[in-house]
Amino acid sequence: KEYLDFYKTLYQYYRLLHERLIGQKKAYRGMAYRAVADQIDEIADQMARKHIYFVGFNTLSKCESTIIQALVRRGIATMISDGDAHYFDDERQEAGLLLRQFAQQFPGVGPFANHFLEEKKTITIADCPENILQAKYAGHLLEKVLKEENSTATALEQTALVLADEQLLIPVLNSLPDEVRSANVSMGFPYVLTHVYELTIKVFELYQHSHQGRFHQKELVDLLSDELIAYLTHEPHLHSKLTAYLNEHPIVYADKGDVGEMLAESKIDCERLMFLFEEENLGPNSLIDILLELEEMLYNCPEMASNRKEREALYCLKQTLDYFTEIQKNYQTIDTLPVLQKVYTRIAKRRSVALYGEPLAGLQILGMLESRNLDFKRI
Repeated sequence: KEYLDFYKTLYQYYRLLHERLIGQKKAYRGMAYRAVADQIDEIADQMARKHIYFVGFNTLSKCESTIIQALVRRGIATMISDGDAHYFDDERQEAGLLLRQFAQQFPGVGPFANHFLEEKKTITIADCPENILQAKYAGHLLEKVLKEENSTATALEQTALVLADEQLLIPVLNSLPDEVRSANVSMGFPYVLTHVYELTIKVFELYQHSHQGRFHQKELVDLLSDELIAYLTHEPHLHSKLTAYLNEHPIVYADKGDVGEMLAESKIDCERLMFLFEEENLGPNSLIDILLELEEMLYNCPEMASNRKEREALYCLKQTLDYFTEIQKNYQTIDTLPVLQKVYTRIAKRRSVALYGEPLAGLQILGMLESRNLDFKRI
């Protein structure tokens, strides 16, 4: 009952949000689309461009449809869409539903040639019981294709690697043959699968399990042994050195001084890392500051220059931390470390790292949604 009562009030909040954003001359994407749709006739009168082409749309929102239809009616826009008669002509084919709707709304959409039934196809089905084997087999197929084709560049440009499960992106990238010099990844890579995210969680765990300003040796070693921390220490074998030190000095909980001695004994410049180890009663704002300093140090680290994925992940982290800083500055709603970590992990699951490539060159790696309206010789 309480939930339904709250649900009934949402329209009031929606109107208030709408009015506040208008007052600030701001808008979220859907609000901007609707504003244009409501004023499309006035906007069209002022448009200086001679003609606009809307190409390759698979589906349209109500506002998008209103905007495009208004421009098409005025003769200053054309909708161009590709399809196949096998799906378009047969009303039982669900895959052609949107194309048939486009044909009713926009002149020039359809009819289409019957490529699917008339062109020769070779379909190979491979039995792979595990996801990782799929990625490995995809790499094997690409290697085989490149050996058979005379031009490596042409073969790759005509090939799409479509992932039904986008979690397979990293295994796929690691399975590509050496001949694949460039690839365009159209999907975003989940931020939670990056080393940067793992490192931030290790910082959270360090303080979650600390006691009176002393850090448990398990979380301490996990953090200091992280491969990104190794960029700052220039010591790739720090884990074994710390383990050897703890075998000789059985410390369960270490304070900041103990950490300094431990690193000094391992011949590590400890001054650069001491900001990670604050005293007891650390609050959310202080931990945000620690993560911001860590992000800046890693971003400026020369070893990170070649690791483009993790540098983009650092940018995601910076955006998230700036968001937290703004929240705390205005509202102070996050008052404990567990709450901060819970909110951070929730936000992180919705973030993705942008992977940039040349859309017209190299192998195309796509998710299912990105493959719509695209034609390739080989999939």
